[in-house]
Amino acid sequence: MDTPVSRSALYGKLTKSLFRSLESATTFCKLRANPYVELTHWLHQLIQQPENDIHNVLRHYQITSADVEKALIQQLNILPAGASVINDFSHHIDLSVEKAWMLASIRFGDQKIRSGWLLLAWLTTPELCRVLKNICAPLAELPVDELLDILPSLITSSPELTEMPYDGSDLNSAVPGEAS
Repeated sequence: MDTPVSRSALYGKLTKSLFRSLESATTFCKLRANPYVELTHWLHQLIQQPENDIHNVLRHYQITSADVEKALIQQLNILPAGASVINDFSHHIDLSVEKAWMLASIRFGDQKIRSGWLLLAWLTTPELCRVLKNICAPLAELPVDELLDILPSLITSSPELTEMPYDGSDLNSAVPGEAS
């Protein structure tokens, strides 16, 4: 990670459900014997959740979870396999969390990273948008400027609204997957 901020401090800003989804992505990566936890693993786990900001965005733009799932499965099937251990999170995971924190805290005045801010980070960061286009074209085609304006209103009914950041849960800072 290029930033002088520790992973555990930065990842501690994820909502508890977002943190847990990254832990699930780590487990999913291990089960598939992939060497790195990729955005594909994480987005797959987020889509498996029954409700979050991303689902609100999908509903608004009439994108089905099935379409997203289909794109993700295709990408998961071409990831390298055969690893006996996970080497690390991909650089894109760290970059996603860093950019999402900047959007959450500076642009939207939030004290936590929600999946909606994460999606915006993917869409507004050129490198991450290229990755998103490869793993899930339906999401990469969202109208970024419009979404920047309307996302706060789209996510007011999401359960993530009332969630605390992971670091506010009386638990020590951690990196998902360390306890797995």
